[in-house]
Amino acid sequence: MKKFSLSLLILLLFCPKSSTLGQVIAELPQQATFGWTAATISCNDVSINQFIKNTSSKVPYPALDNNRTFLEDFTPKLSDGLPIIGTDGYASYWLRTGDSTSIKQVYPVIKEWLLGIAFDKKGLLKSTERPTYSSKFPKDLDFPVLYQTWYYQALAGASLLANATDNQHDIGIYEYRRQEFKDLFNEFFWKENAYKSSKNKTDERANALAIVAELNTTDKDALLRQLVLTQPPLTPYWEKYMLESIFLLNENEEAIRKIKEGIRKLSDSTVQLNTEQVSVYRSLLSDYVAGVRPIEAAFRNVLIQPRLGSLTQLTANLKSPQGNIQLIIDYHPDNNSINMTVDLPLACKGIISLPILGDIYRYITCNHRLIFSNQQYVPHSITELDLVVGNEHYLNFEVSKGGRYVFEGR
Repeated sequence: MKKFSLSLLILLLFCPKSSTLGQVIAELPQQATFGWTAATISCNDVSINQFIKNTSSKVPYPALDNNRTFLEDFTPKLSDGLPIIGTDGYASYWLRTGDSTSIKQVYPVIKEWLLGIAFDKKGLLKSTERPTYSSKFPKDLDFPVLYQTWYYQALAGASLLANATDNQHDIGIYEYRRQEFKDLFNEFFWKENAYKSSKNKTDERANALAIVAELNTTDKDALLRQLVLTQPPLTPYWEKYMLESIFLLNENEEAIRKIKEGIRKLSDSTVQLNTEQVSVYRSLLSDYVAGVRPIEAAFRNVLIQPRLGSLTQLTANLKSPQGNIQLIIDYHPDNNSINMTVDLPLACKGIISLPILGDIYRYITCNHRLIFSNQQYVPHSITELDLVVGNEHYLNFEVSKGGRYVFEGR
């Protein structure tokens, strides 16, 4: 742990004094709390199409929504402050908007607050603090596990924001700490078949968030899969992370089935539509089913990685700061053939992931040029396209500029 102590000391020495976190957040544009616009999608499922037609595409940032007033008055607790920095807070806001002016205001304060967090002798967060109990944070949550998970996400968020503000020195320290922390987390919190703070307490929600944060290691995936797939109904806040974890474990069909089940319950409800639950489903359909997500700020670099489950047709359109991003997929399981068209704004580059939904394709063309044949990539067919590392679920193609890319796999 000596290296960690030194890294903290270095950060503290270079951390500028600034106003409180609440003061800075109160000055940010309303866009930060109003949220982002999810993709509009249509597919060969009537319930999903009807849901998209009848609901708003506006999705709040979960950690920023309604936090403005809360943070104007006092310093946040860990359960509020850590998510604000992480992937559901300013990191997501930066990636989706590219609003560097606001991030330059926020980053020094976030950095200073993040460094004020206390650790125990093992290098893990001291978890004596308890949030204000509510439907969002019920008493039966495994808070010691959650605090570590939120902190790990906050480090990832801080690294992105450091890059956004040209604080390159900070990035290495955050990333070193993340790797160190992942090892500690797995060493101290993995017990028998799950992440937990005691052998007698298994919290599926905390484990789902650990998967979303990418704290899990592949040797534990089979046991975690059993855990999250059997979770009973949850509040919308936790349902989002549970469904995300199921997608990330590549149980796409099960995740989509659960979304459709939730949509059916919403449509059958005689009470006012639950807007929080609508936002959960709209965000997951956009980020995971259509799979359109920013890699770099303002979608200058974008990931297109659809997760279809048993869907065979999908059209998606997402309005980004660079322009419209469009996706059309037509899959024929009877002969394992796929047509996938991606339109990227000219200012974009990205990674386009062609799903492997059956056996590996005998050949693939892009814009009518052969790029894959006999399980081998055909290089230099298209100057702006290259095969990059994938897995058993996707062939990943990196494109260096925007335009139309028409893939055909047979």
